[in-house]
Amino acid sequence: FALSGHIDQLDPGASCVPLDGPISNTEVYLLDQNRRPVPVGVPGEIYLGGPGLALGYLNQPGLTAERFVEHPFKPGGGQLYKTGDLARYVADAQGRPGRIEFIGRIDQQVKIRGFRVETGEIEAVLNQYPGIHLSHVLATGSLAEEKTLVAYIVAEQAVDRQALLAFLGDKLPAYMLPGHVMQLDEFTLTANGKIDRRALPGISQSSRVAPADFVAPQSTTEKTLAAIWQEVLQVSAGLNDNFFAIGGHSLSATQVVSRIRESFAMDLPLQTLFDYPVLDQLAQQVERLQLEQVGADQLEAILDELEPLSDEELERYSAAERD
Repeated sequence: FALSGHIDQLDPGASCVPLDGPISNTEVYLLDQNRRPVPVGVPGEIYLGGPGLALGYLNQPGLTAERFVEHPFKPGGGQLYKTGDLARYVADAQGRPGRIEFIGRIDQQVKIRGFRVETGEIEAVLNQYPGIHLSHVLATGSLAEEKTLVAYIVAEQAVDRQALLAFLGDKLPAYMLPGHVMQLDEFTLTANGKIDRRALPGISQSSRVAPADFVAPQSTTEKTLAAIWQEVLQVSAGLNDNFFAIGGHSLSATQVVSRIRESFAMDLPLQTLFDYPVLDQLAQQVERLQLEQVGADQLEAILDELEPLSDEELERYSAAERD
C-alpha cells in the first residue's frame, strides 16, 4: 500500500494510519465471506494480487491452499492472497471508495449474543478517548453465548469508566459495548512485541461497568428478580439493566425462568424474558401475571363452590349477589 499522506500531516485524533490504493503492479480487493466486493464503509477482508504475488508457502501445501485462492474476477487467470486482515473503504468527496482504513485481524472477530464483532473496531474508538494511549479488547467466556467483552486500557491518568462507556455508546451499537473495563499501568508484551493475552488479569465484579443510570431494586419482586440474576450471572443488577447486555444468554435464561417459577409459584413463559429483558420491565410482567393468576384462582374457587348447587340454589345465589 501507499500511505495517504505524511505522518506529520495526519489528524492527531486518528485511530490508525489511512492507506491509499495499491502500489504499482499490485491488486487490492476488500471482499466479504462470499468473496464479493464490500460497499464503502463496510468491513471486508483484504485480498492481494498481481505479478508480485508469491506462489505459496514453502513446504506448507495446506496453508498455501487455504491462503492462495482462485481469482474471483479473473477465472483461470491467477490467484489472490487471503491476508486475514480487515479493512474498509473511506469515501472520497464524491462518495466513491477512496482511502482504505485498516481495522484489525479476522481472528479478532468474536460472536457476542449472536452478533459478529470486530474487537479492533472497539479498540479504535477506545483509542480516541482523551488520555488513553493503548487499548486491547477481548471476549472472555467458555461458550460462544457466554462471552463478555472486556476492555483493557493504558492511560495517563485514572479514567472515569462511566464517562468512557457513555463515550463508546455514542459511537458504537449496544452489543459492542464492553461489560468490563480494566485500567493497567502497561501491557505485558511477548518476545514479538505483541500484547501477551495470557498475562492480562481476569475480570471481577469491580471491573464491571454498570449503566450510568443505575437504579437499585426497590420492591420485593424487583429484589427477588435481581437476586436470581445475580445468582445465575454472578453480577449485581439494577432496574435498568438488560439481562442479555450483562452476560445473559439462552441457557442462562432458562435457568433464570426456572428460578422465577419456583420463587413466585407461577408458570412464567420463557419468551417473557426475551420480550422483557430489562429488570424493571420483567418485574412489571411478573406482577401482572401474579394478579392474573390470583384472579384465575379466585374464579376457580368460586366455580368449585357453585358446582354442587342446583338451578334453584344458583338462582337464589345470583339474586342475592344482585341485591
